[in-house]
Amino acid sequence: MIELAEMLPPTPSALWTLASQMGLQHAVGGLPFDDPLNQGEAPWDYMPLLRMKQRYESAGFKLAVIEARPPYNLVKRGLPGRDQEIDGICTLIENMGKLGIPVWCYEWMTDFNWVRTNTDVPSRGGSTVSGFDAALLRDAPPTELGPLSEEELWTNLEYFLKRVVPVAEKANVKLAMHPDDPPLSPLRGIGRIMRSVDNYQRLLDLVPSPVNGITLCQGNFTLMTDDLPSVIRKFCGQKKVFFVHFRDVRGNVEKFEETWHDDGKTNLLECMRAYKEVGFEQSTGLLGLRTALRDRLHSRPPRSGLRELKSPSSSYVLWSAAARRGRAPPPFTPHHREATGLNRDGGAAAPSASAPWALVLKNGACAAWRGHASAPCGRGRASPPFTPRVWDATGLNRGLALPHPMPGVQPRSFSQTCSASADGAAAPQGTLVTRYHSRT
Repeated sequence: MIELAEMLPPTPSALWTLASQMGLQHAVGGLPFDDPLNQGEAPWDYMPLLRMKQRYESAGFKLAVIEARPPYNLVKRGLPGRDQEIDGICTLIENMGKLGIPVWCYEWMTDFNWVRTNTDVPSRGGSTVSGFDAALLRDAPPTELGPLSEEELWTNLEYFLKRVVPVAEKANVKLAMHPDDPPLSPLRGIGRIMRSVDNYQRLLDLVPSPVNGITLCQGNFTLMTDDLPSVIRKFCGQKKVFFVHFRDVRGNVEKFEETWHDDGKTNLLECMRAYKEVGFEQSTGLLGLRTALRDRLHSRPPRSGLRELKSPSSSYVLWSAAARRGRAPPPFTPHHREATGLNRDGGAAAPSASAPWALVLKNGACAAWRGHASAPCGRGRASPPFTPRVWDATGLNRGLALPHPMPGVQPRSFSQTCSASADGAAAPQGTLVTRYHSRT
């Protein structure tokens, strides 16, 4: 089956708690650079990795991917010292194999990693997302080490893979190349080669191996093609997709912004159908539920959170909120800006216990309650009324409503029929309806 994961930093935080409340069981981890117990050992040595893996497992997560890297800019540039950097990467891969961590997500972006020109673009419900505008980089200075051509990058990548792939094969660790972000070349005089579907095929053919594969970051791949489902089928059909970033953007490669899952340029339902059709869940099947706000959630303790996934066979909503003095944080104010906003007119969303709670809805019905339920109370109804337009992050209106009745909730907290379908018709009590539900 397709497994869901979230990027969790190596140090436990409120995001770990939120992910656990949401029912996630797999983690995409970093490297323990800040572990005081390293005592001269590199973060990719065996003991630091062992302690990190144990921390994840003690919190109930399986560490499925490491998405962090030892320094290797000299490798990408082909400069003296690159062999020592490759030695560090080989040590990481060998230790991942010993510890049963199956996927390493790496990239080939030289001198600098992913690029955004704005990290505070206003989005839905008071949220902020990141954006990129290539026009703003026209006068950006070159990097300290100067220009680097695409062909030099290909030459250096081949050298790297010929050293690393045999180690990964022996360790049974998959190498999952992340796209350039954005997939645009050059940037500040630096070539970028992981920027097109054809170039990804060249990567796979460069050093053929069962462990040489792809991180299919949909937010980047959708800027390379107008038919992302066909790209999914192409590479999953070769069993080369080891890890997915299930996210989206709006715009083009020259100018775009990240979006909520339902608000971008991609038909995510068709993407999920493509993964299912080609048997992705029967190979690696790890899907990272990245949101536009992931980095904000990592940097600040979240008060509320939402993740959603639509698949051909089921509709999932993983949703949590934290109680504060018997209420949700005042109308989910926009520090974490996930806009779950149980009552956007300022009414209370009143969990009946002080502990955080989570709700899981599956296959059109209430599958499980964790903790105590709550209801939006705005003069006896949800606010604003359930409107029959697109899904939004409230999880309550525009095509989704909570089942009724619920534990700890007085009937007066709801309208008599408490959900609405995508076409505006009232749905039976206890039914979950999304705009995709009738199509699945």
